[in-house]
Amino acid sequence: MASQIRLATAANTEPPLYYLLVERGYEIRIEHDFWVAEKETATFISESLAGVAGLVLLYETKGTNWGISDDLIEGFLNKFDWL
Repeated sequence: MASQIRLATAANTEPPLYYLLVERGYEIRIEHDFWVAEKETATFISESLAGVAGLVLLYETKGTNWGISDDLIEGFLNKFDWL
C-alpha cells in the first residue's frame, strides 16, 4: 500500500514552486511584499508563492472562464460556515 502524501506550505516548498513556475515560462518577482508571476499578458499576484502557484493552476486549468456560479459559491460558503 502506498503511503499517504501530506504536503504543507513551508519554506522548503517555495524553491520548488519557484522553479516550477519559471519552467512554465513565468517571470517571478516581489513587488510591495506581494509575489508576482507574469507571462505574456497574464499576471498573478498573491501574498505567498504558493498562492501565486494556485492562481496559475486555476488559470491554466480553467482559462479565462475560471469563475463559478453563485450557487457553487454559496455552497462553498455554507460548507465552511462563512455565511
